[in-house]
Amino acid sequence: MNHAHSSKSLGLLALASVLLLSSGCMYLKDRVNDLTDVGGAKILAGRGGQLAASFGYERSFGLGYYDFRKYGWDGRSFGIGADSGQQLVVMVERDYQALAGTESMEDLEREILGAYRENDRVLPARRFRNAFDVQLTAALIAGVEVNFSPIQLVDFILGWIGIDVADDDAFWHHTHADWQGQPDDDELHTSRHGGVASDR
Repeated sequence: MNHAHSSKSLGLLALASVLLLSSGCMYLKDRVNDLTDVGGAKILAGRGGQLAASFGYERSFGLGYYDFRKYGWDGRSFGIGADSGQQLVVMVERDYQALAGTESMEDLEREILGAYRENDRVLPARRFRNAFDVQLTAALIAGVEVNFSPIQLVDFILGWIGIDVADDDAFWHHTHADWQGQPDDDELHTSRHGGVASDR
C-alpha cells in the first residue's frame, strides 16, 4: 500500500516537473503576476480632492472634485494614469486615461470606462476588479490610493497547486492548448482596431 502510494506521488511529481520545465518560467511568472494582482498603491497629485471608498468599479462612495495624475500600480498594471471626476456620495462623472506604463494599463483604462468586453480578451485574462475588492482614496492636491482584492489573494495561494480561481494563468492555458492541439496565447493577439482575437 505504501509502495503504491509512493509510486503515485513520485509520478505526479515527475509530471509536474515536466510541465514546469516544458513551459520555462511561465509558471513562476504567473505566481508573480498573481501576487501583484492582490493589491495596489498609488501616489496622487493634481487639482482638487477626493475622499472615497470603492468596492469594484460600480460601487464608489465619497466626496470629491478632482483632476489627478496617479503614479503606481493597480493589479498587474504599472504606470501613470490621468483620473478626473466629480463625486457627491456616488460618482457623478469620471474620465480616465492611461498615459504611460505596462501594456495592461490600456486594459485598466477600458475596464474603468466600462468598455472592456469579455469577448475582447485573449489569454491570459486580466481582471482588475471583483465584487469584494476594496479601494480607499484620500487626497487633497496630493494623496494616496490603496486597494486590496481578497479573491486575488485566494487565487495567488491556490495558484501554487494549479487551481486558477481568476482564470488568468498563462501556464495552464498554454499547457491545455498544447494537449488539445490549439493555438496558445503566444499565437494570438488582440487587434488594436476592434479588439478581436485572431491568428498571427
